[in-house]
Amino acid sequence: MDEFIKSLDQDYELVRYRIKEKEVVFHIKSSKKELTCPFCGSKSMRVHSAYQREIQDLPIQDKQVILLVDTRKFFCYNLDCPHKTFAEKHPFAAPKAKKTDRLVKNIVHTSTHLSSLNASRLLKNENIIACKSSICGLLKKMPSIVDKASVKRVCVDDFALRKRFSYGTVMIDLESHRIIDMIPSRETADLSRWLTT
Repeated sequence: MDEFIKSLDQDYELVRYRIKEKEVVFHIKSSKKELTCPFCGSKSMRVHSAYQREIQDLPIQDKQVILLVDTRKFFCYNLDCPHKTFAEKHPFAAPKAKKTDRLVKNIVHTSTHLSSLNASRLLKNENIIACKSSICGLLKKMPSIVDKASVKRVCVDDFALRKRFSYGTVMIDLESHRIIDMIPSRETADLSRWLTT
């Protein structure tokens, strides 16, 4: 099990694990004693407090994997720094993320070939929990990987970012059936501007 944790990052160690009916829970922590303040660059060893983050990872043997990651807050002793404390960052997940980077990569790869609803269903069969709106959010953050000049026919559809409040537009290449781009508006002027660039 330690090898699995070391595949996330060499500085992390397994505290304990539990195997349940539908999931495996790994409690992990960093072995680093000193961290660098991301705001000013000064080093600190004094812990202010600690909390746990729950992060979903790639499944193992048809079981959902949950990482319970001990996350420490450190004091920053630099008097010129605008922050008195800073939280530990984990190299395998974005700050405040609920999924590891490698799981997000897997979800995005699956979702670029299917609709978000079908991708959500397929991922659920693989014990990956990702709702339709989460998939749309991940796809919006994804950089454009298609050269718009090579696209001959485009399908345009709108979707709700937040029902009755905000909407977005998705552009799909009709020949490859792949998402070309997404814009956070469904206004005609924004769509026209996208089509002319």
